[in-house]
Amino acid sequence: MPLVKRFVDICLFRNGPQDLPASRFLLGLVIVLNVLVSVFLAGLEADLPQAMLQSLLAPALLAIFLFGLLKFSKHSNRYTQTLTAGIGGDALITVLAIPLVLISLAIPDARAYMGLLLFALMLWEMAVIGHIIRHAMEIPYMAGLGLALAYTALSYRIMMALFPLT
Repeated sequence: MPLVKRFVDICLFRNGPQDLPASRFLLGLVIVLNVLVSVFLAGLEADLPQAMLQSLLAPALLAIFLFGLLKFSKHSNRYTQTLTAGIGGDALITVLAIPLVLISLAIPDARAYMGLLLFALMLWEMAVIGHIIRHAMEIPYMAGLGLALAYTALSYRIMMALFPLT
């Protein structure tokens, strides 16, 4: 459980990606856990094949974005830890989103409130990604947050192009 605590501490801005081991095994494990949690969440509102595609594409987009950033900033040696932190943080925040989506599906009158809470989780995730980028690239937090916002906008646009809302 000490590793779970490190991911929680990253999401609470107490630690950064440098506090995780540079382990490809851990990265693979975190990717698998993230995909499973994401498939479950996406499967609540989409069919299983689409949920699986979305859940595989999201970490791939983050991987490509972070690879480009770290290569550009000459910090590519931090890639494994940075990606592990980003995907692990996403998995934790996704777990928190599951009950909100379940409540909004079960209680239609609560949908607006759950939507606000889900939006807050999305903002928190952007802040966490900005925090991770800041540490990985050794830049000010606001610059990391700006890059996280750019990533979120870009990934949202790609996901909406591939999986339009019906």
